[in-house]
Amino acid sequence: MSSASTTYRSRLRAVDILRVGALGLRTRRLRTGLSTLGVAIGIAAMVGVLGLSASSREELQSRIRALGTNLLEVQAGQGFGRGTQTLPADSVKMVSRIGPVNAVSSIATVPNATVRRTDAISAGINSGITVFAADTGLLKTLNASLADGQWLDAATSTYPRSTDGLTGEVVAYPRERSPGLGR
Repeated sequence: MSSASTTYRSRLRAVDILRVGALGLRTRRLRTGLSTLGVAIGIAAMVGVLGLSASSREELQSRIRALGTNLLEVQAGQGFGRGTQTLPADSVKMVSRIGPVNAVSSIATVPNATVRRTDAISAGINSGITVFAADTGLLKTLNASLADGQWLDAATSTYPRSTDGLTGEVVAYPRERSPGLGR
């Protein structure tokens, strides 16, 4: 005699599933409360992290906007073990060919130049003042103006110009005549 064993699949209706689930929640109240608390803490932590991230991003973007995002400064970098690098002499022309760029100008430090009030002051004492050489179009590029005095133009750009640091005027040397430019 062979007995045919047949297996039947148990089927619960949706209402029965809800009843069994509710029975488990009612009988294990501590587990239910702790699980609910864990889910709530997890959601609150995610909202807090995302909120802080969005807040930090907005603060950074507002600081960048306050600085004036329409101004980009390009400098030569330093390589690892390679010393200080320099920009090519035609870097201003190369940057001016970039599509959204409206105006380009350059400045450079004048090496071995010091600023002193009188000749009696030692050459090594310059109070941290750096001497720059500037293009004649720098003020136009920066959309700036001088409070007093005159900026370099075609007539005056062949002569070095400097002023006392106390007056607040710009210390400028013409780009073409200054050593160290284009490096």
